[in-house]
Amino acid sequence: MAAEVTNTPNPGTSNNPCRMCGLQCPQGEERCTMEYLRQFFGHPHMPPPRTWQETIDNTYDLWETSQSGTQKEFERKHQAYGIRDRINFALIELKRSDYEERLRILKIQADTPKRMINPFAHLIAFDGCKDTPIEILHVILLGVVKYLWKDFMGQLKESQHAELEARWRAFNTEGINGPPIQPKYMIQHYKSLIGKEFRLILQATPFVLFPMMSEEQQEIWTSLTQIASMAFQTHINNMDQYIWELENRIHLFLYHVCIMNGRWANKPKFHHLSHLPESIRRYGPASLFATEKFESFNGVIRNASIHSNRLSPSRDIATSFNNYNII
Repeated sequence: MAAEVTNTPNPGTSNNPCRMCGLQCPQGEERCTMEYLRQFFGHPHMPPPRTWQETIDNTYDLWETSQSGTQKEFERKHQAYGIRDRINFALIELKRSDYEERLRILKIQADTPKRMINPFAHLIAFDGCKDTPIEILHVILLGVVKYLWKDFMGQLKESQHAELEARWRAFNTEGINGPPIQPKYMIQHYKSLIGKEFRLILQATPFVLFPMMSEEQQEIWTSLTQIASMAFQTHINNMDQYIWELENRIHLFLYHVCIMNGRWANKPKFHHLSHLPESIRRYGPASLFATEKFESFNGVIRNASIHSNRLSPSRDIATSFNNYNII
């Protein structure tokens, strides 16, 4: 979603994985160089920030290059800018493949040129590089926590699963306001857990997993739980003090991650975590601008669909919503 809004590629497969700064991933062996690792982990400082106006200008420049330049020149600029406007790229493909579409696109370009690129580029008082904050669900729970959990489980021997299951069963969840633990499910399906289960893992790790971890893993998870305890707060008394402490804990966590294995530089969400303090300073506590809270409404639609006779599910869902409105 944020990548589409900001005209940036999907970070997982891009050489420009960050929508907020100018981090660039070199190809091949250069990705393992110390210079790239320093930029990725923000040491001693982060790469220069992106600017929204520059993104818009580069989007227009790519369009002009696609019309008058060569394909090689277009690809070179596309990689250098780290820009991918979905609307623009779709129009470029249509214009190349179909003559009638080419005429229609030329007419649109002449009559309403603003329709040629992402409409967010023309939104007043909107800065795509600053107004698309880092979300704690996707970056922390479904990002960093998921990667480290899968790495931990992948290193366990099958003979250790029984001990891990017993530890999960012995853990009391009453104090953390979480769902009941399903030990067998969490061990057998550790690659396909969801956000609420990763939240439970994050809270229970010091009590359940530490005896089975190496000292190196314990240091990583300790610093991660400290970050999470701050990131999920809903009230900040002193913003400057909070940001200073959060940045220090993030730097400590990334230090332990880098010492553990440099391959984590292939996961952009470790880098995105460095931008979390910027988003919190701009919008306040991360829990208050988390968009995943709206995903809870999916359950209402899902329940209405489940209790349908499947002959006309759209009508049944609309009827259910009408009943809710009456209530």
